[in-house]
Amino acid sequence: MSPVRRISRASFDINLIRSPINFCQAHHGQLCCSKDKEIPEYFRVIDCTTREIIKAPVSCEYVALSYVWGPCTPEHPVYIAQKGVQMLPNCPKVIEDSVKVTLQLHRRYLWVDRYCINQHDESEKSDQINQMDLIYANALVTIIAAAGDGPEHGLPGVENTLRKQQPCLKVNGLTIVSASPCPRFQLQKSKWSSRAWTFQEGILSKRRLIFTDEQAFFECNTMHCLETFVIPLDELHTTDKMRVKKERYTEKGFHLKPPGTQPGNFISYASLFSQRELKFEEDTINAMQGILHSFSNSKQTVLHFMGVEIQTLNSIDTGDELTTAEQSFVHGLTWLHKQPGKKRNYHFPSWSWAGWIGQVGSSLGYNSREYSPTDVKVWIEGPAAEVPEVGKSARFIGTTTIFRYCVHSYRSFELLFFDYQRIRHARHATRMDLEDASGGYGA
Repeated sequence: MSPVRRISRASFDINLIRSPINFCQAHHGQLCCSKDKEIPEYFRVIDCTTREIIKAPVSCEYVALSYVWGPCTPEHPVYIAQKGVQMLPNCPKVIEDSVKVTLQLHRRYLWVDRYCINQHDESEKSDQINQMDLIYANALVTIIAAAGDGPEHGLPGVENTLRKQQPCLKVNGLTIVSASPCPRFQLQKSKWSSRAWTFQEGILSKRRLIFTDEQAFFECNTMHCLETFVIPLDELHTTDKMRVKKERYTEKGFHLKPPGTQPGNFISYASLFSQRELKFEEDTINAMQGILHSFSNSKQTVLHFMGVEIQTLNSIDTGDELTTAEQSFVHGLTWLHKQPGKKRNYHFPSWSWAGWIGQVGSSLGYNSREYSPTDVKVWIEGPAAEVPEVGKSARFIGTTTIFRYCVHSYRSFELLFFDYQRIRHARHATRMDLEDASGGYGA
């Protein structure tokens, strides 16, 4: 019997989603199950049974939502207060539909950034932005609203939001049914895929329930299941049920590996991110903070300074000549645009890809096996023009400083100068903790 089937325009098949989630939890192991169950401080969720916005219970199992924000209007406030309790207000349709889907999944709690993060508390907001990797990775599943141009469109197949008619043809008593476009194409054409903030929300999630105008489909880091193309889960997997049989596999929507699993892929994430639209240019690093955090917390640590990668000793391939974080940083500066940058983003320095609007290439300009800067030294110049050489115990916090790199390789030259407001060099000589650096401009 053909695995292709007809689907309803009015309602998606909830059983198609429940079964893969349960199968994934039971068999897929660490690739699909987060090892870090710690929830961020101030973490709140929506109780879908009462509509209260509450502090998340211990070991809370929750569903997350990724969608395209719309403006906050008087008709859709962030919350309403009733007797000191924050309640979910009258919401855009995509939120209401997600509440219903969460309950259909037999789950109680839903996390939506707009309602569960205090948008008026900058400290709390910053803390949770820095932990987006934990929030999405720890979710049972993330609902991705990849249909329509805004939150009022809702989730196709839920509460009277109709899906596109599935093409079919009757020939000699047989019905020929289209399996719908491939998942990657459905995602790529969506408004959701054009927005910068949603980039990390999709790839940081270990399980995804994706709603498009054609169908709903489920993906985890191991398998994916389409509503229009159904294969029994046992038949889809190998005997140990931890891997899928590639010959039974159709193309999935997400093809990137989880951030941090391959340190050499850092720039490829920046490349894909740089193709997307961002309303506020100052959010460039924040909108990718969860991915950056994943790289810094991975076994093969990759740090960054203003988006420029710094591979530490435990992430550098021993076959490469790069042996220090300083040399790695210089190598990271060889990023390239695919086309000339559209314009400057003056919230970040000109030597960082974050300082430009335009698509970044997916690889660095020099192969470190062929070209390796040597004898790299770092100085931090303070307001009084003192230049202490950075060493194991060097610390400097200045109001206005110049960070100077001199590189000696095939020829000697001063590579760059830039101003920024705050830098801390600590822990050990090859690790820069630059999370407190608050901005800068390229000379």
